[in-house]
Amino acid sequence: MKLTDQYGLMYELEKDYCDFMHRKRKYRKEVKCISELFRLGEGEKEGLRGDVSPAYFVGKYNKKNHFVVFGINPGYIEEQDKLQEQENKKSLKHYKKHHYNFFRFFKKNKLKSPYWKKFWPLFSGFKSDNTKKNYWDFFDVNVTGLNLIPYHSTRTKGMPYNFSKTQFGYLKYRLDLNIDFIKQYEPKLLIFNGKPWQVLLVEHKLVDKFKKRSIRGKFNVYFFEYKGIKSILFDKFLSSVRGLTHEQIRNKIARIIVSEYPSVGEK
Repeated sequence: MKLTDQYGLMYELEKDYCDFMHRKRKYRKEVKCISELFRLGEGEKEGLRGDVSPAYFVGKYNKKNHFVVFGINPGYIEEQDKLQEQENKKSLKHYKKHHYNFFRFFKKNKLKSPYWKKFWPLFSGFKSDNTKKNYWDFFDVNVTGLNLIPYHSTRTKGMPYNFSKTQFGYLKYRLDLNIDFIKQYEPKLLIFNGKPWQVLLVEHKLVDKFKKRSIRGKFNVYFFEYKGIKSILFDKFLSSVRGLTHEQIRNKIARIIVSEYPSVGEK
């Protein structure tokens, strides 16, 4: 199988996929090494899973003027991920197509995602007429998801809040791959979701100029440009903030973001 003839995210994706399908021992070993590097745990029930195909992206990444949500790594929900693995194992071409049409697949199969569901009030709050749309349809046209670490986990011990030189080097490499890949499609907004992003981008000074807004004393939203692209960062995972309702996300957080970046409310 000939891989993409260039360095970059798609090359890494194709190489990982081929290892997963044809060099399983090598793939499992490499995933285990990353899990051990960040002390995320061991085995199928804790840590990164070497028995599941990687997920570098979801959604139609080549749509200009779209939203890009950066996660840390994909979770694993037994029933629906087994269904996805049936698609992923058919071929590299089908694997890419499945991830490209990820949101359409969820709608068709009536699957649920607490992670993506939490983002819907944010996007629907950017513009009032968004609330009239089915959220899977909106995501399919307007949203791409990228993962810093592309390997699934059922449960982990959590990322460390201080990165060693080796940990930082790995994460910076992965971040650069993602940014170099997605910036060619001129995204409207980058959304970095979770405390590890605050450690990587702010504490490690990859971003030195930013504005910060506190949300009800529960978490902060950072505003900055990264590689020339408008960006926001939640220093807690949006899906895990206790007491944060959909109405608060839609009517407060989304409004704050639009006041800072009016273009996110435009078509």
